[in-house]
Amino acid sequence: MVGVAGCGSSERDEDTSETDRGDGTPTGDAATSTDGSDAATAADLNRGSLPAGALWLAPVRDPPGFAPGRYFRQVSVGSVAAAESSLHPAVFDELSGELWDRPERLFGVSSDAIDVKYQVPGENVRVFEGSFDPDAVGEYLGRPYEEVGERGGLRLFARDLRRGERLVAVDDRYLLAGGREDATTAIRARFGPDEPLALVDEHVWTAANEVRGADLLSVTDRYNEGRRGPLSDVAARAIAWSFEGDRVRLRAPFVFFERGIADPDVVRAWTDEFGGLQTYEDLSIERDGAVVTVDATTPVELFDRGVSGRPGE
Repeated sequence: MVGVAGCGSSERDEDTSETDRGDGTPTGDAATSTDGSDAATAADLNRGSLPAGALWLAPVRDPPGFAPGRYFRQVSVGSVAAAESSLHPAVFDELSGELWDRPERLFGVSSDAIDVKYQVPGENVRVFEGSFDPDAVGEYLGRPYEEVGERGGLRLFARDLRRGERLVAVDDRYLLAGGREDATTAIRARFGPDEPLALVDEHVWTAANEVRGADLLSVTDRYNEGRRGPLSDVAARAIAWSFEGDRVRLRAPFVFFERGIADPDVVRAWTDEFGGLQTYEDLSIERDGAVVTVDATTPVELFDRGVSGRPGE
């Protein structure tokens, strides 16, 4: 496997003094939690530096039939569109349809109005960020939807389905849809009164913070659930891709429960276990406290997200 057999790993000094990533987000000792796990705490993190999809997070139940731990996914529509001429047509079609490809039919919204798509926890909860006309969306929904109020500046439309209530929420910037209970939870996380940084597992925030700014990303909590062996020590994981000219960069941080058990060899075994890295080059594995990160690049024309499946899987 190109780049894997010869991949390098390095380990930074765990006892480095407080540093800054350049955006006001602390690293080193400043990002270490009180239990020594190196997970970022609510006080450590600057909300503005996190992936936007993370701001909709709040703990919810796992809906029936959904694998536990699929926490949130984020797709930058503009970045995908800009790379269209370089991407394989099948890959472009897949990315364009990621996280719902029917906004026109469902909401009367043009795909061109959408900048970023998010999937957040709960019963099929999706968020679109872009430019919307709430009056036009409400008119398009019509019956059997009924306007039921407002929260966080979003107008709420609900309808009864055989499986339960469905909610659509919209303002001029966001359009959200999903099961009513979980969609409402996401809105509360984003606009209050709940404070998501205090509610969601700190390991998840650490993983999200490591991949901020990526064009395609997913963050998975309870990555250890149902696993045996070394990967059972991983509390959360993110996997993200960024378009960088004629290359696509993969970044996959694994957040271990404690720094003392963070093992680059365990993560290297993951790169060997899963296919899809054959086209990646300059692959490295680096440990920083409790976080072990895989970093590699591939030519954009060969990009197919063939590592560990789609984001979130």
